Amino acid sequence: MGGDRQPGGPALPPPGSWQSVTNFGDTAVDLPAGTVLVSSAPLVDGKLGANSTAWLR
Repeated sequence: MGGDRQPGGPALPPPGSWQSVTNFGDTAVDLPAGTVLVSSAPLVDGKLGANSTAWLR
């Protein structure tokens, strides 16, 4: 996803763009700040459920 990338460094999204977060675990996890655009499963008390992905802006 966009952003400036240094060799071996993380690729960070430019400000105002979207990002995706995937939870490969078995329990719900907190999402980063932002607005959820769509998710592959319903959120669990505002958290990303197990084995699901959300796209945020």
